[in-house]
Amino acid sequence: MNEVIEVRHENATAPEFTTTDVNTSAKKSYKKRLRHSNWFITINTNEMFTDLQGGQFAERAQLLQDVWVSIVDNLHDFVTFIDEKTGEPVAEDRWNRENIERVDNEFSVERGPKTKMLHLHAILMIAHRTKLRLNLDKIRRYVRTHIFGEEDVRTIHLDARSFADAKMTLRDYINKNKDQLKRRGHDVLTEH
Repeated sequence: MNEVIEVRHENATAPEFTTTDVNTSAKKSYKKRLRHSNWFITINTNEMFTDLQGGQFAERAQLLQDVWVSIVDNLHDFVTFIDEKTGEPVAEDRWNRENIERVDNEFSVERGPKTKMLHLHAILMIAHRTKLRLNLDKIRRYVRTHIFGEEDVRTIHLDARSFADAKMTLRDYINKNKDQLKRRGHDVLTEH
């Protein structure tokens, strides 16, 4: 069973732990190095909506938002842990407070101004003390299945780009059309 890590929890600190030095057999207390993995994620359902006034767009946008929140709330199912020495995936579950310090998620669901396609932009940031990677194929399958159903053959587009520290620029991009849409009287789905 996975330990519950609160998503969007601020100021969490990993506990110190003790290890034995093989050469001296003396105990040392240390923290593993804190790492930050950050992704700018775009999920496009490839569904075109020429009219925002209809209820179908709002329903599909809410569904896409719910699917993304579900992924982030269950992120342990979509992360692969990597052995630090071999670089190979490990089978053991390392989703715990010792390894995962914080998960931050910001996203926006919108209709593209040119293509009129429903899509989501997200910034996903994980502060951790282990090596990990996102399982993009698993995320892609989960989104497609929950948006279109198991038997549907339609595809979605998922793009995940890692970034170092360009969060403000990415926030600006995510929020680029919100003010304009609000002025026109459209509802805009947002989560911070």
